[in-house]
Amino acid sequence: MPIITFWSNSKKQTGQTMSLTAIATSMAIEHNYKILIVSTEYNDDTLDLCFGSANNKKIVSKLVKNPTIEVDSGVEGLYKIAYSGRMTPELIQNYTRVIYKNRLEVLYGYKEDKTRPAEEEYLKVKEKYKEIILNASKFYDMVFVDLGKGLDDPMVRQILRNERYCCLQCRTKNEYDK
Repeated sequence: MPIITFWSNSKKQTGQTMSLTAIATSMAIEHNYKILIVSTEYNDDTLDLCFGSANNKKIVSKLVKNPTIEVDSGVEGLYKIAYSGRMTPELIQNYTRVIYKNRLEVLYGYKEDKTRPAEEEYLKVKEKYKEIILNASKFYDMVFVDLGKGLDDPMVRQILRNERYCCLQCRTKNEYDK
């Protein structure tokens, strides 16, 4: 199914994430599509402001005094499945936050945590975004990707290059192949 990427070559604030959430939410409600929103930004709280916090670990730690297993949600848990080679399109929904049942889910981006090395692990997560997005497109009717700004990051270029349809500007200038 379609992968729709919101991306800007400008480093300025453009309302990219807010536009993505408004369009995805409207389509999920009005057209009954099963939609996934994927955030690829590091420590970005914009989706938290729109849909609420992604941190379910606090809830689990309050329920269980001394948890013996690490509970990873969002992309932190999903990338481990991807590295093990066990990712299936249906499995992705276990790591998302349901906003509107059977219609709208969010896969939050990587959040820094005191219990893990942030930069080192985020680099591993970035390597698996392409695989996660492609698998999600097999399960969801539409996958909306909130991609980082600019073309400095190889992951951004890789995801833009994978799009089935790219913007006219990219096709004419081949900016994403640089």
